[in-house]
Amino acid sequence: MAFEAFLTPNKPPSRRRRVLFIGSVALHAVVLVALAARSLWAVEELSPRGVAVTFRSGLIAPPPPPPPPPAQKAVATASKPRPKRPLEQPRPTEVVQPPQPVAKEEPAAEAEETEGEAQGESGGTAGGVAGGVGGGIAEAPAVAAAPPVDPPPLNLSPRLGAAQRLSDINDPQFRPSLPPALNRPGMVVRGLFRICVSKEGQVTEAKLLSSGDAPVASQWITVIRRWQYKPLTVDGRPTRFCHPLMVEVQSAR
Repeated sequence: MAFEAFLTPNKPPSRRRRVLFIGSVALHAVVLVALAARSLWAVEELSPRGVAVTFRSGLIAPPPPPPPPPAQKAVATASKPRPKRPLEQPRPTEVVQPPQPVAKEEPAAEAEETEGEAQGESGGTAGGVAGGVGGGIAEAPAVAAAPPVDPPPLNLSPRLGAAQRLSDINDPQFRPSLPPALNRPGMVVRGLFRICVSKEGQVTEAKLLSSGDAPVASQWITVIRRWQYKPLTVDGRPTRFCHPLMVEVQSAR
């Protein structure tokens, strides 16, 4: 065979080889155990490295504080000794009499009264007004009292104003009418008036506010001024009042 030279005979290993193998394994085991024990015992604790952080509020540094004010030099003033005053003996209190009242002399007033009596008229009073009536006292002229201000008239609604009217509007003498030129069938004329009444109930003002025919309205004002109203009282006092009124007149034909 070609490989017969490489074949080794099945011989058991020798004792020497067995001892070397066992010794090598034991040596490696001891070295590994020693290295493991050393790695556990020789662990060095690492301390953390300190980090310093600086915060800046701005790009420009704040100005330095102002220098302290210079210390004021204390000026030593030599205090001068004050001279001692001699002790004064107390004096006994003196009794002071109160001052006596002195009568005032009024020669000027007496002279004026004497002169007034000499120049006065018979029957006059001493110290009177020159030119006055004997036995009387000159009085100041009385100031005339201002007349009371009349309050403005009250503004009533058309319904309240019509309720105060006493004249019957259906009466021919108190009812406005149309002139013959406008008295045609179906003709209707309207006019808005403002009527003011006095405290006695008489019409003092009849003012045209809006109307289509001015001549007719002027004729109606003459009729409205004949109306009589019931006086309006407010708090027990008669009061003027005004109210609007729409007058409408239709043709009688």
